[in-house]
Amino acid sequence: SILAIKFMRKTKITLISISWTSHPRDMALLRSTWTDDFEDLYTIGSTIFLNLFAGPNGAFSKSLFPWIAKCEAEGRNYVETNDFRVLCLRLVQTIAVFLEDALDKEKVETFLYKLGQRHIGYLPENTKYEESDNLDRSHRTDCFIPLQRLILLTHIKHNKLQLWDDTVSYIFHFIEEGFYDALKGFDRFPHI
Repeated sequence: SILAIKFMRKTKITLISISWTSHPRDMALLRSTWTDDFEDLYTIGSTIFLNLFAGPNGAFSKSLFPWIAKCEAEGRNYVETNDFRVLCLRLVQTIAVFLEDALDKEKVETFLYKLGQRHIGYLPENTKYEESDNLDRSHRTDCFIPLQRLILLTHIKHNKLQLWDDTVSYIFHFIEEGFYDALKGFDRFPHI
């Protein structure tokens, strides 16, 4: 694949950086394994969130959405709410926006970074940086599994799985960068 991701961003342990090199052929492959079917998109989004909420950071992840606690306190299933449906569709909409604009690197990276910046507003008050630092690894894994399932269902070869894995890593890298910069009070694009 011509899609190449190279990490170089500073974390607690290593220096990681990321760069994106794409080719229209790669984008065509990604788009051919994506879907516009509403039910499939909802299934992808809901599977991602259900995996996330059931994972090791599930309780913390749920705490980012106060309406879930309210539903659970009332004995209602939050999965059956409009809030959950909207949440799921917004997630897959982010992937769709990426697919639409991926060849405009600056536009995509700014969009994803600012999305991460907005997510700081979902943190409960008094959240410590160390607590939120554990989320990035589980989000990426929980997102990739349903995408992998979608691709397998379309009978795509293994190299397309790697392309999607790289794509998900790229998307979450910039969302995470915006999120963690916002935790530190920094915005790389303050006028946007």
